[in-house]
Amino acid sequence: AIDVGPDSSNFVFTIPSIDGLTPVYFLKLELKNSLGELVSSNFYWLSTRGDTRANFTDLMDLPSVDLNVSATLENNAGEYTLHATLENPASDLAFFVNSSVIKGPQGLEVLPTYWSSNYFSMIPGENKDITATFSQEDLDGKDPYLKIEGWNVVTEEIALVPDTTPPTIENVAASSITNNSAIITWDTDEIADSLVKYGTLPGSYTDNKYDSAYVTSHSIGLTDLVENTTYYYVVKSTDPSNNSSESSEYSFKTLAEALPMMHVDT
Repeated sequence: AIDVGPDSSNFVFTIPSIDGLTPVYFLKLELKNSLGELVSSNFYWLSTRGDTRANFTDLMDLPSVDLNVSATLENNAGEYTLHATLENPASDLAFFVNSSVIKGPQGLEVLPTYWSSNYFSMIPGENKDITATFSQEDLDGKDPYLKIEGWNVVTEEIALVPDTTPPTIENVAASSITNNSAIITWDTDEIADSLVKYGTLPGSYTDNKYDSAYVTSHSIGLTDLVENTTYYYVVKSTDPSNNSSESSEYSFKTLAEALPMMHVDT
């Protein structure tokens, strides 16, 4: 374990010498916590000649790399959130990858755009998830495109189509039913919030219970129900792009309150 105070540094270890290094070589260091979760990742390009006599002209000879890129776009009242996944399928390093959002094909960069990470390098086989946020008004009426480029990376432009597909609702069920409570569960094929509308008449939902957390496995507890009563309900989920789905109607019946046991003395 390593404890480092604020605005300070600790000596941890010396990297052992490695035989057979090329004049320019690369080093990736990852810092993880006790749970194995990534805290920090740093990437270095170094020279066997040392800092004072370093020569990085060999970077010009890096083979070209074509990344696999997929992206989705969420629109929340004119504020866009881009989620992109990049994969380096090659056997060579993808050096200094730069991502940008542009205004239409070969357009100007959308500014400001706030990235979770940028100007990074990817070792062979590495996958990386990045996010970006920007405003619709900064597109100047153009369609947003994701542009991926880099030192030795094949430039690619991807049209970003806002998500207009509502979540698919499946596996709706009522469980843990008592005389005054029940739990309603369901699944969605993408992250979405959770709403249950319910009442004692078919098609008439006088009460509701809501959870704003974006999840794919949904669970809402209903309380203060009337004993021995049939309840009718629907579930509804809305994704971050404000696309909504509502289920068909389901029902369950609360249990009758158990009668107290009578003890007869004989």
